[in-house]
Amino acid sequence: MQAEIDTPAIQRASVAGGDLGIAMQGDSGSVTLTVTATSESVLTTLGNLVPVGRSVMDSWDFTVDGILPGSDTMLSCRVGEHFSIEDLNIWHFDGTDWVEFNPSYISLSDDGYLSFAVSGFSSYAVTGLIPEPGSLGLLLLCAGFGWRRRR
Repeated sequence: MQAEIDTPAIQRASVAGGDLGIAMQGDSGSVTLTVTATSESVLTTLGNLVPVGRSVMDSWDFTVDGILPGSDTMLSCRVGEHFSIEDLNIWHFDGTDWVEFNPSYISLSDDGYLSFAVSGFSSYAVTGLIPEPGSLGLLLLCAGFGWRRRR
């Protein structure tokens, strides 16, 4: 997906059906943003680093033209309401290696959007705890009762 953003006029854009957002600060003019899903081969490399009990939830490649290096930018992605920040990890791929990323700012909204600050673009991924089988069963059971009530 590619979008052109005029940062003095529009500082926020939603991509990928609204599940991924970006907010840019500053007045650098027109910015071209390209977002693609991370390739399977690169994701396999990350999958080998993720601790047992966690899985890759989402991963995106970002290419940006027209923004000054080091400009503050916020990325946001939907992870769901059943997570806490402690359940999630952010990873950054520099073109060679994945490293766990510790942003200068991170937040998780009540409606399940994880937002974090970045100062450069390439690939970012979010990993999270895999629900325990008992929790997953309870979640499915509750969903079934909700479906039955609506009928």
